Amino acid sequence: MSKSIFIDASNETAIYEALSKVNGRASEHVFKCFSQIDELASLAEEQLDRMEIPISKRAHALYVACSGKRVANRYKYSRVATRVVLQRRTKGWYLEVDHISQISIYCDGGGKNRLIITESQDAIAIEKLRKYYETYKRETPAMAQKKTQLDAS
Repeated sequence: MSKSIFIDASNETAIYEALSKVNGRASEHVFKCFSQIDELASLAEEQLDRMEIPISKRAHALYVACSGKRVANRYKYSRVATRVVLQRRTKGWYLEVDHISQISIYCDGGGKNRLIITESQDAIAIEKLRKYYETYKRETPAMAQKKTQLDAS
């Protein structure tokens, strides 16, 4: 079973130590403190809020984040960054310690975050989205003419 740390101020030291262990001497484009991880958890929760997924159905969602930001294309060197995985559980967001990794990023590689949801969460989000629009079947003139001919027969 993988080690997880509940993202809460009471676990600030444990989160710092887990990040430091992976980052080594790197200090520039990496996640290095609790506040950065807490911010990621907040961003992930906001995305679930916008998708209108009920709190009781949010468990098992994942949020994968890469530290750093985009730099100019002419910057030709790679940079060391941190990749983290957060998992939403019933109580809240957890940092998955076994999935913290050091990666190399290039010009546009930093700051890319992704929410990954379950199929049932996806179904809820789509159902909620559908209340904001309607669809119709568009008939071409040729289709309308054939329909009229069939109705006349």
